[in-house]
Amino acid sequence: MNKKVLSDLENIPLLRREANINLWRHGLFFVAIFIASIFSNNFFSYIGLYFIGEISFFFTSIYPSFNWILSWIVAFFISIGFVLLSSEFIVQFINEETLSFFNQKNDFLEGFLDFKKINLTSEQLSVFIAILLAYIIFLLILFFRVSRKREILFLLDNGDIPTKTSSNIEETLKGKQSIKSKVTSNVDQLLKMGGDSFQSVKDKINNESILFHETISEDSIRDLESAIESFSSVIELDPNNIEAIEFRGYSYYLLQMFNEAILDFTKLIEIEGQELNLTIFQFRALAFFKLNKYQECIDDSSRVIECDNNFEYFYILRARALENIKNYPLAIKDYSYAIEINPENIETFFNRGESYLKIKKYRKAYVDLKKCYESDQVNESLLLSLIEVSTNLKYFSAVKKYCDQFISKNDQSDWVFCIRASNFLNEEKYEESINDFTRAIELNPINDQAYEGRGSVFYVLNRVEEATSDFRQAISINPDNQDCINFLEKINTDFNS
Repeated sequence: MNKKVLSDLENIPLLRREANINLWRHGLFFVAIFIASIFSNNFFSYIGLYFIGEISFFFTSIYPSFNWILSWIVAFFISIGFVLLSSEFIVQFINEETLSFFNQKNDFLEGFLDFKKINLTSEQLSVFIAILLAYIIFLLILFFRVSRKREILFLLDNGDIPTKTSSNIEETLKGKQSIKSKVTSNVDQLLKMGGDSFQSVKDKINNESILFHETISEDSIRDLESAIESFSSVIELDPNNIEAIEFRGYSYYLLQMFNEAILDFTKLIEIEGQELNLTIFQFRALAFFKLNKYQECIDDSSRVIECDNNFEYFYILRARALENIKNYPLAIKDYSYAIEINPENIETFFNRGESYLKIKKYRKAYVDLKKCYESDQVNESLLLSLIEVSTNLKYFSAVKKYCDQFISKNDQSDWVFCIRASNFLNEEKYEESINDFTRAIELNPINDQAYEGRGSVFYVLNRVEEATSDFRQAISINPDNQDCINFLEKINTDFNS
């Protein structure tokens, strides 16, 4: 027996009252409503109302948490949906003979009750049959539900389950203890199986913190799936088993099933309250971030930081979430806290520099990015950011240095060639500028800025035809390029004069 049965055994009077529902009473009630609906000449309204009422009763009996308003709403939509779908199917099988037969059966009402004859259409008849079909299904569900309860009572009445009488209270307690002991034994066994599978995965990760682990092997995936199966079985027997819920959540997280993991972590928080182990909030914060639910991630990260303000990673995580909702000033504050905790983490300086760049605080951005550059962690992303910052600060020698270094790593960026070409133009190195703009056009033939830049160099060199051609090409790509339009107007004015 499962825990639900054990719960039922503790409520025998209530169980017996439910088991003794007289099904024939529902049938007689249906017949009475049926006759009343005919007498009222409002057949469908009465039958439909009755059916919705019965379904409502059914829901409130199974789910006591349903209030009567909600149960009526649910019953209404379920019954109407079922009847409409069923009637659409049934109407296809109703022919003229069938319709005539049903209509002729109403002849006895004439004269006997001085009642107007009912002439059903095929659509009305299909709805009527659908209502009857729905009611029969309802009775079958009710019957099997009651039968299940009666099985328990049969065991009770035949002595297979001890009853609570003054003479055998001790036997009752022993019986319950035996059943509960069996369930507890199963729970312990399943927990051990799940725990062994989960521990096997932790061992394969070489005891790294599973909080930050990204990829796992195929063997680990199988172990975690086995662990989830065992933990789920425990939860079926004991829905509030904290250990099973917690480790199933970890397993879901490692399998990157973040929605399922969040459900388990949230249930743990509901059971344990806000005083729960911070590890749960840490895992849930990361799961929220993976699902791009940044505000929820911020809330959970804040909870972790409130309890442990030396946890560098969650300052960084909260800052990254804040960046994603474009709250760069607060992100910068969190990166600064993280740097105070660990000044050796160069990546945090890079992230803070990027945030400064977003809000156009170029000098502060340059300081952070330059610190990263002076480390051994120089990459293309860092060089691109340094190029942008140096350009805005007009550090032309630095721009060229970073552009040269980037191109040595990656010569496929038209934007970098444009930046270096503009820098050459400022230094009056016109041929080098033309070469870089030309290379940018080769990489991206629809880069109007590259055509504009090369046209500007040609204009300075008084190569008017080439400049005019480039400006026109830029305008054909981007008709809103006002700089090129102004250049062409100036060329025309100079030429005409």
